[in-house]
Amino acid sequence: SDWVTQQGGADRALKNDLVALRDRARDLERNDGYAESLFIELESNIIGPKGIQMKPLARKADARASGGTLNKVDASACEKIAQGWEDFSKRGNFDVTKQFSRASFERIAIRSVARDGGFLVRLVEAFPNNDYKFAVQGLESDALNPRTNDTAKRIHMGIEYDEWDAALAYHLQKIDQKSMNWNTAETFRVPAENLLNIFISKRINQSQGFSWLAP
Repeated sequence: SDWVTQQGGADRALKNDLVALRDRARDLERNDGYAESLFIELESNIIGPKGIQMKPLARKADARASGGTLNKVDASACEKIAQGWEDFSKRGNFDVTKQFSRASFERIAIRSVARDGGFLVRLVEAFPNNDYKFAVQGLESDALNPRTNDTAKRIHMGIEYDEWDAALAYHLQKIDQKSMNWNTAETFRVPAENLLNIFISKRINQSQGFSWLAP
């Protein structure tokens, strides 16, 4: 009888505890060697020095069938795809700030997911500052305020859902990245197809993730 528990969905505990757990995990990252060692191991063993690798397997076209392919790898096409991907993955091309290569961005992503419980990646189409007209923008999970709610519009913890509880859009807080001053009163809407909300769900219909250090 003295074992006090909490009922309700996964987001009930998240909504109340998410910010405190995230801040404590960040403090451990700065001040606890075991926590920092965990993050280094994740970066080294999941991402590695070259990042997650891609192997193109383009097939040769089958002239006998419209839109068909032969069961034979097109080595020339695969080489061009690999070269293009390698160039796009370089620092200056991959992310909007031009600070990170794909590999270093991926290492920040896995560290952030483990430390904060999640990481946001915005897919920026028609990006004007590289030759590929596409780049990614990394956003810490602070941008997704668990207190942003609107029952009438089905917005819950900053996420707008359809009638099936599929994410339609994300309502993100505006932030000055350098001063880290959050404008909690004003948000901007990003369609779900343009944002990756990366976290590990432990229960169905969970909106954000718990820090891996919480247990």
